[in-house]
Amino acid sequence: MRCVAFVGAALLLVVDSASSQEVSLLLGGVHARYADSLSGTAGTASLRLSASSARNAGIFETALSQFATGEWAVQFSSRLSAMASLGERAAIGILANGALSNLDGGAWNGSGGVGPVLVVGSERARATLNLSGGAVRNVDESSVGFMGAGIGFQYAAASGVSVTAGVSGTRADTIGYADGVLGMSLRQASLLLSVQAGARAGDLSDDPWGQARIEWSGPSRAILEAAAGRYPRDLVGFTDGLFVTLGIRVALRRSSTPAPIPAPTLRRTAPDVPVRVQSLGGGRVRVLVRYEDAARGLAIAGDWNDWTPVPLLRGSDGMWTVELSLPPGLYKFSLVVDGEEWTIPAGVASVPDEFGGTVGLLAVPRS
Repeated sequence: MRCVAFVGAALLLVVDSASSQEVSLLLGGVHARYADSLSGTAGTASLRLSASSARNAGIFETALSQFATGEWAVQFSSRLSAMASLGERAAIGILANGALSNLDGGAWNGSGGVGPVLVVGSERARATLNLSGGAVRNVDESSVGFMGAGIGFQYAAASGVSVTAGVSGTRADTIGYADGVLGMSLRQASLLLSVQAGARAGDLSDDPWGQARIEWSGPSRAILEAAAGRYPRDLVGFTDGLFVTLGIRVALRRSSTPAPIPAPTLRRTAPDVPVRVQSLGGGRVRVLVRYEDAARGLAIAGDWNDWTPVPLLRGSDGMWTVELSLPPGLYKFSLVVDGEEWTIPAGVASVPDEFGGTVGLLAVPRS
C-alpha cells in the first residue's frame, strides 16, 4: 500500500508541471464478478489523475466498490510512458504499468510490468511492438514472474473511425497463452462508441470475449460512461465473467484533455508550416492556418475552451485566421471542417487523444 501511495504522490507532482492535466471523479454502479467469493452489484467511486506532455504520460486511478451484500473491494492501477523520437516516422520508449486489488476479508493481489516499445508509422496508421517483464501476486498468495510480447496495428480515419488489431503472448512459469484482439471506435463531436473482441489460445483459454463502451460529453465537464461485456481470466487468479457499468465522470481539474498510454509522438515535416502563431501582446495571439479542403468554413477547438469550436476567417491569400486570448504554453487543438469533420493538418506535431484519434499541438511562445 505504501508503494501505491508513493506512485500517486509522484504523479500529483507531474500533474502540477505537465502540459496536459486531468483530475476526475467517477460515480456510478457496477455489476461484475471480482472473484468466486466476491460478486454482485456495487456502487463505485473512482478517482483518476493523468498528466502528459508531447513525449511522456502517466495515469493513476483508484476505485472503491461497495457491494450490496456489504462486501467491498479497493483497486489501484497506474500506467507510465516515456518516448523518444527516432525520426519522422518512428519512436521508441518505455512502458510501465501496475495494479493492486484489496478485497474484503484481507485477500489481495497485484501485478507490475515494464518493457520497451517501438512505434513505426504515420499520424493515420501505425504499428507497435512491445516487450514486457514483471511479476504477479495471485489471490492464493503465490507469486510468479512473467514475460510477454505483443504487436499491434492502428488506423485512424479522418471521419473519426479508428480500427485496432493486435496479438500478444504471455509466459508465466508453466502457463503460456496467446491473445488476439480486434477493436473499432467512432468519435463524433461529443459521442464516443467503441467495441472490442478477443480470443485466447493455450492455457487460461475460454470462450471468446467482447466489450462495448459509450461515452457522451455533456455541455459541462461531465461525461456519461457506460460499458458492458465479458472479460477473460487473468494471471492473478480472477475468473472470467460478465460486467455492466454505468457512471458519470466529472473533471475536478483540467488544463487539457488527458492522453492515454502508449502515446508516442510521430512528427512529420512539411515544406510549408500549416499552422502558425503570431503574438499580438497583452496575452493575445493570432493563429494562421493553411487548409485548402474547407468548402464552407473552418473552426478551431482546443483544451483552452473545453473544445468549443471558434470560427476562423479566410483571407484573400487563402490563409484562415483567428485571434485568441492564450498565455504562453503548449495546447492541444483540432480543426472542424465545414462543421462536421474533426481533423488536424498534415505536418502538425500531434499526440493521441482519449478516443483513439489524434489532436494537434499548438505552441504559444513568450513574447
